[in-house]
Amino acid sequence: MFASALGILCALFFLQLKGADGISARDDVIDKLLDKIAKSQIKETVPFVFPVTLYKQKGVYPSYVHFDYSGTAGDTVLRREFKIFDNNAFVTLWVSSILLETVRFNKAAQPSDEQLLSAIQAVSTYHDKNFLNQNDTRLVFWPQTYNETARIWSSSPVNLDKAVELGDDFLILAGNVLKDLDLKKYYQDIMNQIETIDSYANAFHIPADFDDTFVNIGFGSLLKSYRSISQQSYLSWLSNNSNSVQSAVKALKEYSYKPFNSSSGNSYIDPRTYFYARKFIQQFYGMEQLSLVTTWVESLNESRANYYKKYAMPFGINNVDLTVSVNVLYGLTAAILSDMQDPNSWFDEEVQMIYLNTTSLVMYEISNNFSSRPDLALTYYPSVFNFYWFTSRILNLLNSYDQLPYPVMQTVRERMRFTMYGVGTEFILKQATRQDQYIYFDDFLGVNDTNEFGKPVNHGDDRISSTSMAINALFYIWSNASSGQLSPNVPDNVQDTLVRACNWLTDEALSDKLEHMNAVFSGSVKVILEDIPLFFPLNYVQRVNGSAVTGNITDFIMDIISAVTGLIPEDKYQELLNEPHFGFKMSYDFQGYNSKLGQFFPFWSSDTFTHAASALALSQCKINNI
Repeated sequence: MFASALGILCALFFLQLKGADGISARDDVIDKLLDKIAKSQIKETVPFVFPVTLYKQKGVYPSYVHFDYSGTAGDTVLRREFKIFDNNAFVTLWVSSILLETVRFNKAAQPSDEQLLSAIQAVSTYHDKNFLNQNDTRLVFWPQTYNETARIWSSSPVNLDKAVELGDDFLILAGNVLKDLDLKKYYQDIMNQIETIDSYANAFHIPADFDDTFVNIGFGSLLKSYRSISQQSYLSWLSNNSNSVQSAVKALKEYSYKPFNSSSGNSYIDPRTYFYARKFIQQFYGMEQLSLVTTWVESLNESRANYYKKYAMPFGINNVDLTVSVNVLYGLTAAILSDMQDPNSWFDEEVQMIYLNTTSLVMYEISNNFSSRPDLALTYYPSVFNFYWFTSRILNLLNSYDQLPYPVMQTVRERMRFTMYGVGTEFILKQATRQDQYIYFDDFLGVNDTNEFGKPVNHGDDRISSTSMAINALFYIWSNASSGQLSPNVPDNVQDTLVRACNWLTDEALSDKLEHMNAVFSGSVKVILEDIPLFFPLNYVQRVNGSAVTGNITDFIMDIISAVTGLIPEDKYQELLNEPHFGFKMSYDFQGYNSKLGQFFPFWSSDTFTHAASALALSQCKINNI
């Protein structure tokens, strides 16, 4: 205890040596970050004009599709420089939400009405147009285009889609661009990437999802909370979301995962989900109904019917992604506590069961290291630090009320406190890297690189983003939810970590020597021919047309629906784990996202998201005078 206290005093003394200039320097950093965010927002729509411009939608905040190459010096260049601008609701919703969260601690961070209104207008175009006439406000991730033949609105990444459609013309352009950038030697690697994208193109034509849908609800609740500052922004959001909670909750009940409900299609789930979550699921067998948040607003039968219309879940089957789960939990919590659309009319027993069951799953997986498979548990959102902040937001919001309106919310708060004050905090602290008087955090981008001489080097491409989110998570777990001040009973090691990490981030948030990358989103397959659903133990497999799976499966692997329905007895499951599936054997253990040299997967990165996370973190550092 004495050593910990001494460490904190030394860190505080180090901060004092920086004097008033250090505090004003932090203010200056925050101001510059906020300015970068405002300037990055797309001011006018730019059309896709080959080969001159990529499509950029007015109001969105920028993000780019990258590929997680790792290993050689050339891989580092490819990971950073080969990227395609992407338009999506997710990044714009999150940047806008983080800005509003920052206002809690820093009134000067208030985004302009123009900034908010432009983002709200952009996001309003991501309501699934297939259901607008049903007063249903589910959201899609990417823009939609109308398929005249199938008579359906299909969602996909516009620029990536058009690049694939251009075929040879795009390959010629890519070759010329690489030559201009002196990257000609990487031509074949990038051509291989493009061919891989082409072969999985159908996986990018997706239905609405619960993540964007409930992040939008959470954003709306923040706007409602700050409507005294920006009434116009809230009214603009409300005009497009008057039935958002009611329709989202209705869909949530319809498409939740119910493993023991054999009378409906809700008992079918991605074999990768079953692999990591099965120990939790087994606890409920024969005891009570289990109902969990899923990723996609689509059923197995609907996905089968929509496959050739390009409106289907990847691999034709739903999954449980823990990051999606916590974002839905936050959206529900925020909607209740901000009294959106009469919670008594929609927070019924079934929704409360989903709320409690999903919380229990998330806390179980945090307590058990994601069942040693974070790549499966965080299916589409591999950043563990983003996940922890998203989770801590729920606890922070629940802690802001002495008396909660429903008993189940009290139960959820107690379970979250037990886990997040314990193993959740311990996990974050264990990821810290100490450097002199500083502490920073790395996730996985650039940590397994080598230099031009083949020597190992950690480039820490997501270091700024990861450190920001680690700071945010620790503050949200251990601060007074109303004032933002650290609790008097904050552990010494948490306070010491925050002091050192705040100092590091103040110095590095605007660094031109470090990347500002992150992994806000990714494809679900991290290692080709290893973590595809078909290669995991399962008890249901068919082609989309209902026929049996025969022959060389690599010829039609995206055309196969593989699932687990109900419960597979654990002894039988262990037998299946040791058997090849269709000639392939799954990898039982997770070796890390960069463990397979020569392998890569798509991920979405946004410097603007990193700037927003940094501004939020530094504003909390400032209000706590550390």
